[in-house]
Parts: sequence; structure tokens; C-alpha cells
Amino acid sequence: MRKTLVVLLAMLFLAAAAWAQTYTPNADPLLGPHNYKNNGCTSCHSPHGVTMEGSNGYLWALAIPAKSYTTYDNQSMNTTSLLTPDPLTGSNTPNNTAQIHTAMCLSCHDTAFSGMALSNPNNAVIDSSNTLLHNHPVDVQYPSPGTDPTFWVVNIVSGQAQFLDATDAVYPYGHPARLFVYNNAAYVECGSCHNPHAYQTTVVMQSGALVAVNTAHFVRGEYDTTAAQSNFCASCHADKAGPWDGQGDQ
Repeated sequence: MRKTLVVLLAMLFLAAAAWAQTYTPNADPLLGPHNYKNNGCTSCHSPHGVTMEGSNGYLWALAIPAKSYTTYDNQSMNTTSLLTPDPLTGSNTPNNTAQIHTAMCLSCHDTAFSGMALSNPNNAVIDSSNTLLHNHPVDVQYPSPGTDPTFWVVNIVSGQAQFLDATDAVYPYGHPARLFVYNNAAYVECGSCHNPHAYQTTVVMQSGALVAVNTAHFVRGEYDTTAAQSNFCASCHADKAGPWDGQGDQ
């Protein structure tokens, strides 16, 4: 009887110790702060009861803000028409615009909408005035092929945006930025620069080969916080890349 009591007490102690473990923000090397309170994938996604249906819905579990935002250079972005109610079920089905890849981020990062206290306040991308003025442009069209020599040439192939320098022969650091296509045009969204599932390490194509590189802040390309950070920016901005000759030649 005494032995059984000792075993039970030991089990209770271990259970209490496990219960007392606290959530450590950013400890997950893959999801980082997106592993919110150790909820893993369900921090953002749900296998059941999603807020958006269909293949463009990404099993999204969070509410999408429906409002108008002021973006870089006093442009505007309106998410009110992003979700289209299904006439039969009344459920929301996202349209196929590129904007969904910004709106999903705003489910949390619009802290005026979500009410969340982010682990890094600098990651709250708006304030109560619904402004994105102080952030890189989002929901903007990437220059059409050859129209702006300060950007790399991008072709639309089978609904996908592909950098002309596909083998990275000209710019060996690669073109990891992702552009989202709508109506045969490429757009820059939050997801263009950030991969929400790769917090500290990402895989990029460099000189024709896949390479694992260090990153930070979910940046899609190599992003070394201890060194120059321009390589990723130059994957879109050709005029920041060394091989660029000022004439748009690649």
C-alpha cells in the first residue's frame, strides 16, 4: 500500500511539473512565434470548422479582417470583398486574388483587429488608423516583363510567376521571393518575402542547386542577422544586385 502511494505521489509530481512548464515564445526553430502557445499548426489552421472553404482557403482557422487599409505611398487595399459567401451554404469561399496572402497575415498582425499581444510589438503591422504606410508595399503589381529595368524580368507560365534568371546564372544568390498571380499578373504580398513555416532555416535555389541557408523573421531567402542583408532584397530589386549593368540586361 505504501509503495503504491509513493508511486502515485511521484506520478502527481511529474504531472504537476509538466503542467507548470511555461510557453517560451520563438523557441520552435521551424514555426517560431507562429507556434502560438504551443498550438502548433492549429495556431492558424484547423482540419474542421475552417473560416474559409475551398482550395484557396488553406484550412484557415482565424477570422479575416474586412476593412480598407492605407498602404505604402498612400495606396489602398480593401479586403471587404475578399470572401465571397456561397449562395447555397452561406459559407465563405475566398476568391482567387493574390490578396489572400496578405489578408491571412492580418488575422493576427492587425492587432487592432485581432487584439493579440505579439511577442515582438514591431511585428504589429498596423495601428488603430488601419495604416500599412510604414511597411514594404503589399498587394501591388510586380512590374510587367521588361517595363522597369530596376526589377528582374518575370514571366507568367501556367499561372505561376517565374524569374527569367531561373538557373541563377546571373544572380547566384537566387530568387526565393514568391510572387502571386492574379489575372495573369504577378503581385507582391506579405507571403512574397515571408514563409510563415520557415522561421530560422529555409531552402533556396542557388546556382541551379537547392541549398539550406540560415534566415530570420521568416524571410524566404538567406538572411544573416550578423552580416549584410541585401542579398534577399536583390532577389527582386535587380538594381541592388552586383551583376546589374543599369540597362536591365540579365
